[in-house]
Amino acid sequence: MKLKELSNASFKDLSITVSSNKRQISLLIIGLYFVLIIFMIVTPFNYVADYSIMPPKQQSSAMNLSAMMQNVGIAGMAGIGGLQQSNLSSFYSEVLRSRSVAVYIIDSLQLQKTSFFRKLPRAKLIEELSLSIKPLVDKSGVIYTSVSLWTGFFPSKSLKDSAALLSKQIANYSIYALDYILRQRTNNVSGKTKDFISGEIIVYSKKLDSIQKQIENFQTQNKVLELEEQTKAIVGQANELAVELAKAEVEMNLANNLYSDNSQTTRILKQNYSVLKSQFDKIQTGGLTANDKFSIPLNEIPSLIRQYTNLIRDQKLYEQILAYLKTNYFQEAIQEKKDVPQIDVLDWAVKPYEKNFPSYSLLLIVGSIIILTITIIYILFKAFVTK
Repeated sequence: MKLKELSNASFKDLSITVSSNKRQISLLIIGLYFVLIIFMIVTPFNYVADYSIMPPKQQSSAMNLSAMMQNVGIAGMAGIGGLQQSNLSSFYSEVLRSRSVAVYIIDSLQLQKTSFFRKLPRAKLIEELSLSIKPLVDKSGVIYTSVSLWTGFFPSKSLKDSAALLSKQIANYSIYALDYILRQRTNNVSGKTKDFISGEIIVYSKKLDSIQKQIENFQTQNKVLELEEQTKAIVGQANELAVELAKAEVEMNLANNLYSDNSQTTRILKQNYSVLKSQFDKIQTGGLTANDKFSIPLNEIPSLIRQYTNLIRDQKLYEQILAYLKTNYFQEAIQEKKDVPQIDVLDWAVKPYEKNFPSYSLLLIVGSIIILTITIIYILFKAFVTK
């Protein structure tokens, strides 16, 4: 008989089949529900802990030594300090999914000693832990993160409670890991900045010692004690420009080491240096403007006065540059040592009060539908066979 003949079975035939196979159908339904109950008992539980982080604060883009070193990147990536807030949130999300965060959590919580991960190789555990952390950035820049943890089969009450607690701990330690990584990178940048400034301090200290000896010899040989008030004004004006020019040169040299020649930061610093250099050259020949009646060209000042003016100018220049460098040095030394949190937590993770999976009501509904379908197929099969 062909299979399509089954469609010709009447309701009466099906009723007869059900009546004659009550015992088998009942046993089938009972057996299927028994399997469903066993599955509900055996299936692993899943717990999810959630937390949220406030939008990251944008870093200052001011063109000083500290800001420029910060701009090279918290994680060694150029230009991270200039990222927009939304990009910083995305950057934080990527860090949360990184191996570094997973390793920090594993070592801090000693996960490989827990019953959940004892049998997993470390590399596999790192991979699974990274996948279990799922950050999501909303339009406002807030980072919402969930951490998922599964129990094994046949979970006991104590195992369920341990899984719920561990999901909360993993979530909160991912926050600690993110903050630790960001602080380490920030402190490393401060340390490199401090080392760079320390070298510049040594260079300009030697220059200051040298110029002071030259001034002392010049005063002794030529008995120079004072200069005219107008010459003092010229020196002051030239000194201000020289200080700004020297700062611009230091910043430009630093930018050349940190950025490519075509970067916007390098171009801006070079333009700034060129403008200051032009102004400085003008004052050497008679002031900043053509109508400047006050400044006297230095090349017209008697040789003795000009030499002394240059020596005094260089001395004041090196003194102010050293003051500028030492101020930045101590700022970076403090930044390197201080332990300030880098992230603002909106909501810490709490222990999940209920499981995320399985849902017994959903399993019962889906299971009942499957059992009903299997039972109908069985009845139709029996009717087909006996027809």
